[in-house]
Amino acid sequence: MKKFFLLGFSLIFVVSAVASVKHFWRGPTMSQAEVAKRWGESPFVAEKFKAGDMKTKASMASSILKNKKQFLGKDTIELRKELGDPDGFYFRDSFPAYLIHLGDGKKDYAWQIVFLLDNDFKVGEVIVHRNN
Repeated sequence: MKKFFLLGFSLIFVVSAVASVKHFWRGPTMSQAEVAKRWGESPFVAEKFKAGDMKTKASMASSILKNKKQFLGKDTIELRKELGDPDGFYFRDSFPAYLIHLGDGKKDYAWQIVFLLDNDFKVGEVIVHRNN
């Protein structure tokens, strides 16, 4: 009985630790629903995103998250052609990041769309990340 208790406790501890480390490493993110509530839900149009300002890009962020499968597997060259040059930063320059909101750094934070790359340097995940 004691072994099962220790095993269960250890398992809960490991799962909690992994979740905490993942949140710490990645930082705060927003779900697709939170992004839609904050900046609206305009359909993604590559030409408008590429030429648009932050407000335009922010309005398309929800659509990008909702339809992220269209970006999965693309390399950074394909992303740059479609979305333009990245203007955000996420841990390293190799992760394409596009600013969608500049905050004051106190109560309002900067947010960006980040295209996380896998081991083959292709898009493996798309997130909206707090950039502070």
